[in-house]
Amino acid sequence: MNNSSPFRAPFLVLFALYLASCSGETGPHRVAAHGTVKLDGELLEAGQIRFVPSGETSGPGAAALILHGKYAFTELDGPIVGTHRIEIEATDHLGFAIDDEQAFARFAESGGARDKARTRNPVPPQYNRQSTLERTVEADKQPLFDFNLEPVATAQTSH
Repeated sequence: MNNSSPFRAPFLVLFALYLASCSGETGPHRVAAHGTVKLDGELLEAGQIRFVPSGETSGPGAAALILHGKYAFTELDGPIVGTHRIEIEATDHLGFAIDDEQAFARFAESGGARDKARTRNPVPPQYNRQSTLERTVEADKQPLFDFNLEPVATAQTSH
């Protein structure tokens, strides 16, 4: 005869989950961060900033929207402690919201997608996907990271 209770298995599962939650490990240490982004001395109206772990730092990246030149992360979604490559892109250079499917369809139909001058991101490549920007996030202070980016013409001649 089996003298184990039908309630025993669910109790053991719940107890194991409780013990796991008491371990204190909740993932990598994220830090609240904020700052401003300027392009050619003017606040970047709309964009996105990404903190991509680099070098010895491994773990998840963090991304935030830039609105009227400002961005902010909380401790829940901020960058992890360590060194990061910073990627910054403008999102208003097409003249419509990036997620406006109807506007994008009209843009594509008009040949705008083939017009490199109209679709070029005003933020130079060395600040976005080919970024050379790097910052270190520290655990014991709330980072303020301001970025003053050079425009395309200046950035290309400064190499």
